[in-house]
Parts: sequence; C-alpha cells; structure tokens
Amino acid sequence: MITGSVVCDVLAERQKAAYVTANMTFLARDEHTVALLQAVIETTSEAVLVTNSTGKILLLNQRFEDLWRLTTGWLETVTSRDRIQHVATLVSDGEQFLVRVEALCTDPDLEAIDWLTLSDGRIIERYTCRIHLDPQQTIRVWLFRDITSRERAQHELKVMKSILEALNRIVEPQRQLQAGLRALIRETGARAAWI
Repeated sequence: MITGSVVCDVLAERQKAAYVTANMTFLARDEHTVALLQAVIETTSEAVLVTNSTGKILLLNQRFEDLWRLTTGWLETVTSRDRIQHVATLVSDGEQFLVRVEALCTDPDLEAIDWLTLSDGRIIERYTCRIHLDPQQTIRVWLFRDITSRERAQHELKVMKSILEALNRIVEPQRQLQAGLRALIRETGARAAWI
C-alpha cells in the first residue's frame, strides 16, 4: 500500500530530478554540455521525456524508447500527433490516455502521478510536472517506470493474506473446540477425583 508520505517523498525526489534536468537542458549551449546532459539522463532508472510548451520533444532517453518499444528512428519519421497516437495504441484505454495527456499539456501548473495499464499487461507509473524556466519558457518533464513486478507482488500478497484469513476462520473454531474439550476434561477429571 502506498502511503501519503511515500508519494510525497517520491514526488519531491522526482521534482528535484526534473528541475535539474530542465535547467541543464536550457543551459546547454554547446555540444559537450548537451552530450553530458544526455549521458546523465541515460543513467537514470526511469524513462525520461522532456517536451516544450508546444509538445515538441526536447530530450528523451533510451529507456523511454525501450519502455514504449519504439523503433529506431521513430522520432524523426512521424509527427508529434502521430507519436502520441502511437503510444495511445499501446495503452489499454487509449482514448482516456489521450484525454489525460491533453489535460496535462493544457494546464501548465498540473502535476500528476498516475498508472497506465498497457495492452500487453504491463503497468507503468507516470509522473509529470511543468517547470517554469522563466516567464516565457516552460517545459514538461515526463518520467515513466515499469512497476508491473511490484504491482503483481502486491496483488499476490493481498491474495495470500485473504487465503490466510480464510484458513484462520476455519482453524480458529477448531482451536476453540479443542480448548473447550481440554477444559471440560480438566473439569470432569477434577470432579471424578472428588467422587
């Protein structure tokens, strides 16, 4: 179970990473700095996508392409609209996905963490926030993480807990019966000794 403090910690950690990434992107004035920034985002465990206020992709890492199973060169061959449509086809509820992305893109102050179920059964955690670099320049940072294993493990724990509780409901009356019989034997044995 995810508690409020865990979510707050995760959000705070991601905000810091997003802030650093965003500021580095726009501070990058030469090829060396851009290469350094790309190397940094490649080391993160999350799939990273950074877009400008119009939705243009400014930066992404290999984990993003791997997570969404994108082919090499997809970024150069399709329009921005085609890209989001393609990703929507991978999500179980593609229409709701598109509505949510539109809402996130149109509200510059909206920050969100949510979960996406993909058609292949994977569960993806998505976090996004808008970062204001200056009054005229904003970017949106999108972080994605495959949490399928974690979610399945939590589900299995819930199932096991339910099974154990059901077994306990079966076993507990037997324990009570045995305790009652022992008490009866002690009581009867004590009375027999008096006779």
